[in-house]
Amino acid sequence: EWKRLGTEAYQAGRWRDAARYYSSAVDLCTTYDGELRVTCLNNRAACHVRLQEHALVVQDTSEVIKQEPANVKALLRRMVARESVGQLDQALEDAAAVLTMEPKHPQALQVVARKRQSLSKRASADDSRLTIPQREEATTLPLCVFLFSEDKPLHCYSCMRSLLQHVRGAALAVHIFWQATDPAALRSYQLLQGLREVSRPCSGCVVWHDCSSEQLFPAFARTLNRLSVEGPQNLLL
Repeated sequence: EWKRLGTEAYQAGRWRDAARYYSSAVDLCTTYDGELRVTCLNNRAACHVRLQEHALVVQDTSEVIKQEPANVKALLRRMVARESVGQLDQALEDAAAVLTMEPKHPQALQVVARKRQSLSKRASADDSRLTIPQREEATTLPLCVFLFSEDKPLHCYSCMRSLLQHVRGAALAVHIFWQATDPAALRSYQLLQGLREVSRPCSGCVVWHDCSSEQLFPAFARTLNRLSVEGPQNLLL
């Protein structure tokens, strides 16, 4: 009954009343009403979107995503809310999740494009101010890293962000060996390669190896053999 009242209020443009009705429905849900509770939370998030209550949107959609990680509506609502409050990295994570399932979704692609543009501007500004002493360059430690990813572009994205954020004082040479059997995953891997934050370290390079059409081990072996010929490096698998 509360859910029905919430839907009617929402359709009538009474979003505050609708949110209150959906809250009553959520409070009455039992452990056996999991699907109903998720629906009411998602609908309440839609009310908060209309009211521009971004923190509440993030709160409700996060609860939905805990139960249904592939809920595109919840991911999109949280993505927009996070971008609205300046949480651009988190918004990009939601956009990547959406694109994994819907590679051509326009809203998610716009978030990726805006993030990429922002990073390009910031990098240009940083480059104009940055001066690197010659003696620091001489002490930079070369570090070669191998990452292996199969149909998990989000996991690959998280690993790269963590690596580039936490490794300091090293000239990174990151080799990512990825395989995609799903078209959506393939599109997401391709998008990742265009993101500056995971493809362009401050010092070093990132090389993406598409192993979808061949066995992973031969590609890895060729790369390892080439590196061994070039000279000793510190390796991290």
